[in-house]
Amino acid sequence: MSKTPKPTTQSTPHANGHDGHRHSTSYAADKAKILTRLRRMEGQVRGVQRMVEEDQYCLDILTQLSAVIAAAPAALRLHGRPSADR
Repeated sequence: MSKTPKPTTQSTPHANGHDGHRHSTSYAADKAKILTRLRRMEGQVRGVQRMVEEDQYCLDILTQLSAVIAAAPAALRLHGRPSADR
């Protein structure tokens, strides 16, 4: 009984030379600001997780969650705003 070799998958670039991942430079000027804001949000979420683990007061948790939720649209606006170099 002969075994047929399994087909191998190989990551090859598309015909246009791209690697299949989408890349954008439209927000390159604000990249540092965006990453700073996202890291701040990440810290807030970790803080909320800690508060829940420590059974902290519900209103305090909701206040912190509200801050995270409010920060998300601000990060989106920063990402989506037109840059001066366009």
